[in-house]
Amino acid sequence: MHLRFDICDLRLGRAVGSSRNKGSAMGGRPSAFTLVEMLVVITIIVLALSLAIPAIQSLTGSRSEEAAQNTISAILARARAEAIGLQRVEGVMFYLDPATGRVNCAEVMGTTYEGPNYETPGITYLDLVPDRDTLALPTGIQLTTMKDQANATTEGQDQFPNVRYLGFNSYGASQTPPFGMIGGVMLFDGNGRVMAGRYGFRFCDHTQVPAQLTPMAQLLYGNATTAAQATNNANWPGPNHTNNQILHAQVAFSLFNAEEFNTAVSGGGTNAAADQWLDGNATPVFVNRYTGTLTRAE
Repeated sequence: MHLRFDICDLRLGRAVGSSRNKGSAMGGRPSAFTLVEMLVVITIIVLALSLAIPAIQSLTGSRSEEAAQNTISAILARARAEAIGLQRVEGVMFYLDPATGRVNCAEVMGTTYEGPNYETPGITYLDLVPDRDTLALPTGIQLTTMKDQANATTEGQDQFPNVRYLGFNSYGASQTPPFGMIGGVMLFDGNGRVMAGRYGFRFCDHTQVPAQLTPMAQLLYGNATTAAQATNNANWPGPNHTNNQILHAQVAFSLFNAEEFNTAVSGGGTNAAADQWLDGNATPVFVNRYTGTLTRAE
């Protein structure tokens, strides 16, 4: 019995010793980062992000402007093709969507002249092309058309003679916000050539009895202007407007970052400060007068 007890004790000793040795091997310093090492890594990550964000923003903005140019190119090409095929004035109108604040492109066409009580002779009045969806430019991208100052002395003074860029404005009908704001217009004649002639907006169809709002007025003003008010809403310009209150179709536009513009130019608008900022920061795009293709300048 004594010998057997010794053997068991020895075995137990070996088992205990083995366990103790194993515990010592695992009881060394654990593999981990110190607080200082973690702070150094976090600092490096923050510095890397601070350097990368401006480059990413610049790249994103560039791609957004390219996407906007592609959108405009597509709708201009469709308008030009239909102008040639249907032998009528057709083009694209830019406007601000009151619901989203984004710039939209709407396909427009010339309409017939109603008479001296409602419109001014010698002006192409525009309404929406039926059954055409509007196209929105990417979020954060703003657009302004570039005015051709040469027109200011040919057929009367321009409506906005002291600015080089045409912003977004409301015309004609009296309305309550929110409402759409109309920007510039680019038009093609029946031969597919870019027009630079005078144009106006058809807000009311007086050939209907009682007079009805046009699709353009419904798009821009929605419920803010009702059909009951249509007889009081003259087309713009109306017969009582002077020759100075006119607009000429544009042949170029500029794309730019809306947030940067609003930050740099207090209050926005098409004043001298806005013109100066646009001259140095916006990307001008010109429309070929004969082919309708876009050429981007730097």
